[in-house]
Amino acid sequence: MLSENIAEGKEIFGVEGTGKIADFVITSGEQLFYNGNRTDYVQEILAMCEGISSATEMFCNCRDLTELDVSNLDTSKCTTMYQAFYNCGNLQEIKGISKLDVSN
Repeated sequence: MLSENIAEGKEIFGVEGTGKIADFVITSGEQLFYNGNRTDYVQEILAMCEGISSATEMFCNCRDLTELDVSNLDTSKCTTMYQAFYNCGNLQEIKGISKLDVSN
């Protein structure tokens, strides 16, 4: 579990853990899960995203994802979602996609 890894001080997505998962805020989703990286922690990581500026290739090449819930993903500041779901051949359902703010 992501919070356990942070509590143990393990490095997750290039940031040293402080022991408090609430201390982390992700403002760019660019290549966040590229090639299936960190997909074991998708919902936990998405919960840490606040007003992401880019979702470029966010889930690109995540061939193992079969479903995804983006209901709470804040895209109000996002200006590009280029190839966000490119090559996700097994992704059958994206919950909340109609709620994403794509006005930028």
